[in-house]
Amino acid sequence: MRGIYFLTISLMLSTALWADFDDCKFNFGRMWHNSFQENTSFAGQGLSHLAIWVGDNDTYNGYWEGAMAKAAKANNLTPVFYAYVIAEYGKDQGLKDCDMGTPNHCTGGAKLIRNNWSQILNRYKNYAQGVASDYGTSKTTIWLIEPDYLQYSVTGDNMSNFSQEGGGIPDKDMGGKYFNDIVNTIKQHLPNAKIAVDISPWLNNNLAAWYNNFDKSKVDYLFTSGGRTQGNQARIRSDNNNTVTWAQASQDMGGKKIIADDGYGVGGASNNDYQDWMNLSNIQARINDGVVGITIQEPNSSYTDFAKNNSNISVPCGGSTQPTPSSSSSSVTAPTPRSSSSSVTAP
Repeated sequence: MRGIYFLTISLMLSTALWADFDDCKFNFGRMWHNSFQENTSFAGQGLSHLAIWVGDNDTYNGYWEGAMAKAAKANNLTPVFYAYVIAEYGKDQGLKDCDMGTPNHCTGGAKLIRNNWSQILNRYKNYAQGVASDYGTSKTTIWLIEPDYLQYSVTGDNMSNFSQEGGGIPDKDMGGKYFNDIVNTIKQHLPNAKIAVDISPWLNNNLAAWYNNFDKSKVDYLFTSGGRTQGNQARIRSDNNNTVTWAQASQDMGGKKIIADDGYGVGGASNNDYQDWMNLSNIQARINDGVVGITIQEPNSSYTDFAKNNSNISVPCGGSTQPTPSSSSSSVTAPTPRSSSSSVTAP
């Protein structure tokens, strides 16, 4: 009997430190890394999700995103996909990122969408089918739809230093037809997929008008991309003319919760600027602003220790909530991490 008792306790502790994405708690995640394999263990790290960027191939890569999906399944973690399909398809057609020269997504992206939409959707279909095969369809997957999605629209074109050939796509079509086509394509193969819309923190007071183009019933979360977020501030980014706050973004999308990211910046290079997210006062302030989780690109062990020791931070749940805007939180150091008795493979 004692053996059964201790086995039960061990399983309970393992579950507490090793569970999928939960809207009722604060979620810690990390980006997939090329050193990981489908049999990599993430047990005892306090993680809820693994994230990966997809879109750079016409077909699903079973050795890359497939390995991540299988590892997520084996570790009881939720797979999160940064779906950068339009931009990656554009790169295959010779377009660059808008800050990397011309022609780019801010000059040819709208035309690309108009002329190649069926091919773009087919790429989404291939990824969704692959994930369904490797992860299954009964549990949640989270899709972060098109970082920089705004850049193809009329509003994005009007704010750009470039001009879209043929003009930007009407905002109502970007938030309506095109977005709905993406969602329907994913959910045809992954009916339990959850969908997130990108936050463009430079839209400032125009963010609400942009979000009003979307059917909010199809949106489960908001997300940040590009890192450089501020875990210790009400504003999402400190960049000049980026005045959008966490609470504002959530409110403008009807109280949807936010999945933040950090630990990388311009060009995707990893950095160590995510320490603000390893602070209980900061996290509570961001929860009050509508944030439900954080994804770090290449975290060190102090992050996973912090996640493990704080894996049950409560978040108000039960659908969309209207956050209470908070000021920047006071400086409170994170508790000293306890050492883990588990054998952990992933760093």
